[in-house]
Amino acid sequence: MMIIDMRYIWILLSAIYILSSCTALEDEFRFPATNTGDRSERVPVKRDTSERRKVFVAYLCGNNSLSSYIKDDIEDLLGGYVPGSGRSSDVFLIYSHLTKSDPVLFRAYSDIQGQVCRDTILKMPSGTVSSSASTLNEVMTFIKDTYRARSYGLLFSSHATGWLPPGYYSSPGSYDAGAGVFQLNCSMAVPYIEPERDENWPAVKSIGQDVMNGMSYEMTVMEFADALPMKFDYILFDACLMGGIEIAYELKDKCGRIGFSQTEVLADGFDYSKLASDLLEKTEPDVESVCRNYFEHYNAQSGAYRSATISMVDCGKLDDLAKICSEIFEKYRTEIGNVPAYSVQRYFTGNHHWFYDLKDIIAKAGANETDIAGLDKALEECIVYKAATPEFLGVEIENYSGLSMYLPCNGSRYLDTYYADLQWNLHTSLVK
Repeated sequence: MMIIDMRYIWILLSAIYILSSCTALEDEFRFPATNTGDRSERVPVKRDTSERRKVFVAYLCGNNSLSSYIKDDIEDLLGGYVPGSGRSSDVFLIYSHLTKSDPVLFRAYSDIQGQVCRDTILKMPSGTVSSSASTLNEVMTFIKDTYRARSYGLLFSSHATGWLPPGYYSSPGSYDAGAGVFQLNCSMAVPYIEPERDENWPAVKSIGQDVMNGMSYEMTVMEFADALPMKFDYILFDACLMGGIEIAYELKDKCGRIGFSQTEVLADGFDYSKLASDLLEKTEPDVESVCRNYFEHYNAQSGAYRSATISMVDCGKLDDLAKICSEIFEKYRTEIGNVPAYSVQRYFTGNHHWFYDLKDIIAKAGANETDIAGLDKALEECIVYKAATPEFLGVEIENYSGLSMYLPCNGSRYLDTYYADLQWNLHTSLVK
């Protein structure tokens, strides 16, 4: 009778498992084209109903000038902590859209031998606009339906221009001049115009951006919020100018915590090698550690690379801030309307003058000590962590509250009309 050594059977089965279910790191970035027509292709996956685990989604919109940076970010993510693939294991998902590649959603995990693997679970067709509410909603709904969990977290990385309408940052004159080029309810597709920047500055990172055939596809913050089909434990924005009260308040019912930057973000962004460790390896997601690591990394740099602002906000405390700001805005409406813009702490570079410090606007409007004390208390309650380097690309950071805000007296009639529909304005009446 033949005696079979079970060790060899185990080795053979392990090899088959690895070849059939795991893509080695060296193949991670090939992103082969798929012939799926105009419909996304859902690769069959077993629906998992475990609600004991955490899900972390990195939604990376790199179909633009950030493509090479985001590719490096993916490599750093996969080079850090990667959970296993068991039913109770945390789930690590990456949505990647790079130039010259169709977007895909894949699950990263470590196999029984510790090798980092990737299972593609959703393939999107050519021409997909990842920076659209419909795509974001489709991907997030698929995740919600496929991976039940006790906690969902989202990292969004791309270009961004805070609460501004799509295209406004690059070409405000096209809107303000009333020439009919754009309308208040404009499409997410606007002519692509590269903003002028000092060529000696490091590269930096509507919401999101896809660049196709000379057009820039972007979302508004309202569309972004409406597209999210579930509530997230946290949302992290590795994107420029997102650290405003307008963003936080629009998303307060869609997440518990937000981490974001008031200024632009240098293209290298967060420390991706540590992200999954902070958000998945620990028992509870350590969002503050992500923000702290970001700041400490850039604060240790020199020259223009020592440029960073970051804050983490508890969204559950934002209504108290809205209440006191509503009272202050009404009390000091005339003074806020006449604040000298040059005297207020700004977070923008060049002439993109739509992002100022929330508290400094009120202080420079002459609010009394009692009102400032009430504002400080509300800010302290909702801002869990904040930090800023002494300057950002030459802009001195002296009065840093951890939130930016629109300054209507240095805005425009077009922006006032657009701003009126933001949730922050509906609850505070900054603009009437």
